[in-house]
Amino acid sequence: MDETLERVRVLMVEDNQDHLDLCREYLSDDMFFLDAALDGREALDKVKNNQYDIIVLDYRLPDTTGSELLRRIRAMNKETPIIFVTAMDDPDISFQVMQDGASDYIPKSFQYYERLRDRILDNLGIEVVEEDVPPNRPA
Repeated sequence: MDETLERVRVLMVEDNQDHLDLCREYLSDDMFFLDAALDGREALDKVKNNQYDIIVLDYRLPDTTGSELLRRIRAMNKETPIIFVTAMDDPDISFQVMQDGASDYIPKSFQYYERLRDRILDNLGIEVVEEDVPPNRPA
């Protein structure tokens, strides 16, 4: 049986290998299968030929902008949730990508990698219940 069938299939569109490596580290548990595209052309090819549960899309790519790629993915009638990320703190970009069909917007800040996992699960409506820990009781 294909082990990816039970995991959340994430396409990470990011041209920076260091950022990809950090994302892989934070999404390394058995819950996720992470696929990567380094540019817009590769991302479109992967979206056309694969099924993903969610796409994480960076703004700056070597061959296009994330905004343009978002519009092209949506033009293909893809309903897959897309989380848009950028290091640029520009409210016009966040407004525009949400208008163009992004499901969520995350600025790349210090806590981006720590929050990414939870935002992916939130966008998919997946609630993870931590193991019950008994409360500390006074002696």
